Amino acid sequence: MSKTAECVSQMPKSAQDIIRGQQEEAAKYEAEASKALVEAIENAKFYADGEHLDIKSGNAKAKIDQTMEYLVSHVYSKLDLIGKNADTDADILAVLSGADYILPEADPNRDAEAAVEEYLEMQAMHHLPTSMADVQSKFSSIPYGWKEIDIAYVVARLIVNQKVTIKYAGTTIQPGQRQIT
Repeated sequence: MSKTAECVSQMPKSAQDIIRGQQEEAAKYEAEASKALVEAIENAKFYADGEHLDIKSGNAKAKIDQTMEYLVSHVYSKLDLIGKNADTDADILAVLSGADYILPEADPNRDAEAAVEEYLEMQAMHHLPTSMADVQSKFSSIPYGWKEIDIAYVVARLIVNQKVTIKYAGTTIQPGQRQIT
């Protein structure tokens, strides 16, 4: 029993009745407000990214879900370049060790890899040093919205396919090369 309920139970019966009545009334108002809110959402006009959305069917939750889907797909227009998500660091290690080899033309993330490779080429063309933090920052923001682990997964594929090199403390690290630091 909560402290509030314990305090109420020690009050005179008339005070308890008043409190119970207020609680019931509050619950009634809350239910009415919830019902009105659901009705308002179901009858609302939806706009996302400056566009009127033609959402006619579904309950309030379905309409909000459809609006959010539209918004995400338009704000993060390059989110779909990631065709296969990495679940854990083990997925990245499998790529780097060669245990998860995929032919480049069959790779579900080949478009994501091309985007990262293009970014790195532009950075190199302008003689800009690029860290993994720079890559993470670029591809986790709009219009990409990729997860950190997916970016690392894509970069691992580029490393294995020898399209990028990694330098650590001034030393170039080759795929499969073991280094103790």
